[in-house]
Amino acid sequence: MFGDRNAGVFVGVDVAKERHWAQALSPQGVGLFEGSVANDQAAVEALLDRAEAAAGGRGVVLVVDMVSSAALPLLAVAAERGTPVAYVSGLRMRRAAQLYEGEAKTDPKDAWALADYARRNADRLTWVETTDRSLARMKVLCGHDEDLACDQTRQHSRLREAILSVCPALERVLGSRLTCLGVLDVLGKYPSPALMRKAGRARLRNLIHKRPPLKLSTKASQQIWEALKTQTVTLPATDTWAETIPHLTQQLQQTLTRRKQIQATLTEELKTNPLGEVLATIPGFGPRTTPKALTEIGNPHRFANGAKLASYAGLAPTDRRSGRTPGTTTHNRGGNHRLKNATHPSRLRRHPTRPTRQTLQIKPNDNKAKPTAPPSPPSPAATAHHPHHPQNPNPLQPKTNLTNRQEHPPWGPSTAAGSRPLSSYPSDQECQANGGRYPGGEKPASRTLLMPGGCFRDIHFVFFGFRARRP
Repeated sequence: MFGDRNAGVFVGVDVAKERHWAQALSPQGVGLFEGSVANDQAAVEALLDRAEAAAGGRGVVLVVDMVSSAALPLLAVAAERGTPVAYVSGLRMRRAAQLYEGEAKTDPKDAWALADYARRNADRLTWVETTDRSLARMKVLCGHDEDLACDQTRQHSRLREAILSVCPALERVLGSRLTCLGVLDVLGKYPSPALMRKAGRARLRNLIHKRPPLKLSTKASQQIWEALKTQTVTLPATDTWAETIPHLTQQLQQTLTRRKQIQATLTEELKTNPLGEVLATIPGFGPRTTPKALTEIGNPHRFANGAKLASYAGLAPTDRRSGRTPGTTTHNRGGNHRLKNATHPSRLRRHPTRPTRQTLQIKPNDNKAKPTAPPSPPSPAATAHHPHHPQNPNPLQPKTNLTNRQEHPPWGPSTAAGSRPLSSYPSDQECQANGGRYPGGEKPASRTLLMPGGCFRDIHFVFFGFRARRP
């Protein structure tokens, strides 16, 4: 994104909530100035003005160790002025700081380490680009949804404990159905076994029937009524739990409703993002995992190919070899862990074109794969299309049927010719309808996104080729 040839000043900023600490270095490593900077627009603009004056007409590079909420004013001012910003992760900055003299951990030393690391390793920096409004909105909603998911787990566990303290048989029936709003309505209106018996089976069924799924009302009401018959004694503190359960059900209902609203909003946001539509076609990417991956990927054009994206996500294997030890590949424990976690459900899904345990008949204690049937011999037409067949006039170019052309799978090698429109690639539904193969032919270019080096196929390779390697 940015080269260090025109950089005249490297400004390392140790980001904090109230006041940052800035350290400016020249390309030769000479300290120019340092000091505390308030976390507001005027102070950041004054810092950039001082750095530009010290650069003498050359470029200024900001280096930060944080891109979260505390650094947003700094990043916004730098983006408005066109100043490039580089990001150095906390672990990498800590390892770089250990190379300097002293064991102290102070803001001036961290700012110096950031600036000096950027000066020495400009080719290894991660450059921060301006995030558009759609990605920023999805990032906020994804963060809010993660908090609500934690609240839902806590409220769900607390409500199950409350029902267990009132009637264990009732908890066995309703414990796994607390995400159904009809069941929550019953608990909110009749929070004790005595009130449920007084209401009657018909009222319980009618109350559950008002909320989807409608087929649950008859079965659930029957199981609730049978569970009530198994207990006639009143457990201690039942009246107190009867006062608490309605509040717990109300909180859980609000959390579930809000999560559904966020999911609908994220689904609408994905329709406006071309890369979001592409990721949504990959198995394992839903309305919650796709926005998380998009916010971490950012601009896909900054990756030359899928290998770069795989390395950034920490999905590419790492070679480990020393001396006479043969080279082995191990899991990459680095990379962007948020992006790696977002792709984890996709890597666990099976792809229709890949063999499964049933097709290979792999036993739990047998490492040998035994195919169910021997491969069929190639047809004469396929043999004639072989590059070295005598009937092929061009031995370096296999014959291609333009009317029924078979495309390479998306995890195949990228074309050296450049990029292709994303709309020309079929979806996974079409792949399954065609017996596990991608059908040929081109689609109308209704939505296209040109990516360098056939990056779309490489993206599929990233999310499928290493799906068996857990982080």
